[in-house]
Parts: sequence; structure tokens; C-alpha cells
Amino acid sequence: MSNRGALVIGALCVVGTLVLGLFRNTWTIPSTHANGDETRVALLDGLKHLPEEAPGTFWLVHKRDMAMCGLRILLALGGGTFMYWIARPRRRRPVEAVDYADGATGVVADGRGHPTK
Repeated sequence: MSNRGALVIGALCVVGTLVLGLFRNTWTIPSTHANGDETRVALLDGLKHLPEEAPGTFWLVHKRDMAMCGLRILLALGGGTFMYWIARPRRRRPVEAVDYADGATGVVADGRGHPTK
């Protein structure tokens, strides 16, 4: 596999993980009632609800949500990096490498692979 193919596999893993994360209930909408119940919704629904919230309390209310989203992004990048590392091209030494050495005029057979009697 080429380096480009490994990068594509890694990028697809990152994008797939992030897209799946968009549809999980990861964002909290605070309650407007006195009972304090919170509603867990998907990230996109939570972002649609932001204009209705008080801007001064955003960090207090959503500190945990932001930390969890940041953690998920780091995990997605780590997973993509791991998939790239698995799929990356590797350098392989040729089987004949032990039978050749660098001579004055370039690579020449030095006889180490098949000694003569």
C-alpha cells in the first residue's frame, strides 16, 4: 500500500469517528425550571440551542461538554494515527542484501551469501 493510501485510511477513520460522535447524546441543555433537570442531546441540537442560553454562564454550564468533546476529538485523531501506522508502507530489506557489499565501483557481489568450498 502506498503512503497516500495509508493517509486516506487514517483520514477516513478520523472523519467516521467524528461523524458518529455528532449523533451521540454528548451535549447538555440546562433546564429553565427550578428542578434543575438537564437534557442530553446530540451536539448539533445543542449548538442550535445556544442562542437561547445566557452568554455569561456558557463556560459554567458547558465546561464538562467542552472537555468531553475535546477528548473525543483527541481519541478520533489517535485512532486515525493508529490506522495510518498500521497501513503505512514499510521498507523491506531484499533477501539478497547479505550477498552484496559496496565496492569501489558500486554494489558488487562479495560471495558472503554463498561461500565457496
